[in-house]
Amino acid sequence: MVPDRNTREVIHLIDAYGDALAVEISEEYFRRYPDDSRAWDLATHREYVHDTIRHLHFLSEALAVGEAILFVHQVAWAQILMQQRNQSTNALEATLLCMATVLERHIPVTAGSLCRSYIEAGLARLHHLPAVEPPPVNSGRLSQLTRMYLDALLRGKRRHATSIVMSALEAGADVRDIYLRVFQTAQYEVGRLWHINRINIAQANYYTAVSQSIISRLYSRVFSAERNGRRLVATCVFAERHEIGIRMVSDFFEIDGWDTYYLAAGTPSKSVVRLVGDKRADLLLVSVTMALHVTRAKQLIELVRSSDAYSAVRVLVGGYIFNIVPGLWKKMGADGYARDAAKAVIVARSLFESKSAATGAANQAP
Repeated sequence: MVPDRNTREVIHLIDAYGDALAVEISEEYFRRYPDDSRAWDLATHREYVHDTIRHLHFLSEALAVGEAILFVHQVAWAQILMQQRNQSTNALEATLLCMATVLERHIPVTAGSLCRSYIEAGLARLHHLPAVEPPPVNSGRLSQLTRMYLDALLRGKRRHATSIVMSALEAGADVRDIYLRVFQTAQYEVGRLWHINRINIAQANYYTAVSQSIISRLYSRVFSAERNGRRLVATCVFAERHEIGIRMVSDFFEIDGWDTYYLAAGTPSKSVVRLVGDKRADLLLVSVTMALHVTRAKQLIELVRSSDAYSAVRVLVGGYIFNIVPGLWKKMGADGYARDAAKAVIVARSLFESKSAATGAANQAP
């Protein structure tokens, strides 16, 4: 979907002047609620402006792809965060109303109506939220192992967590099951616990680093498969920092026989595309966790599509944001989407099987 001209003006306004708009929204807020103005200190006001900037940019991303759910999800996420930190969510509701008012001062009427509809969708969601997110479900045969690993991880017992995984593998567990049912589930739970204020950001980062460290010890099992002749480049979009998921997906492809080239978070799009060409990659894997980075993913895919040299390259996307917005991957211009690492391998195989069948039919045509 390509936004119309008025919507593009709104996106440009937010992207170019988001800081100034957030300040204006804060002024509108304090005009309506002067008691808060007197009660808040400078640090609280700065935090309010910072959060408002984020709300604006989530709105911009939602408008860019025509998916209000991206903004609604951010509102839901912010409300749960505030609830679990014992903060009143009344300010969030008031902020959204002020946001609509301020934006309508600066944008065309048609675009203003669209913005307000997105914001009203967010407001409606505020009254239909669970108080606490449910823990990740893991009912498979490794659920007991997962609980043991999580317990060791959250207690800061790194060596014990490592021993649990290595012992399971020695007992015959499949490394792919460990990735999906242990590491992936653990990461979901770490994110959930941070969101509901049970752990702080330093703890969350430490737990992630422990899992990454253990994963690095499993590479002898990952890189031992027979090669299948295909190559891929795997990356997060630039500015995305949630990289452990795409690293695990890349490892699944190694196990399947692909030659993989994983690029760390923060790699510029042009460098990603250059490596795709240098390595003559068949597939580009792109991971997006946060809605703030959807447009960057679309731009990366468009950069690949812009050159005939990459016409044969297939693009597969994944990450949390694609899991909550069905069909978003199509709007990104990707060839496919997968919910997890195991499904990514299956989808990739189907993409190239379809390609081979099409080529064979073309070669047999009279």
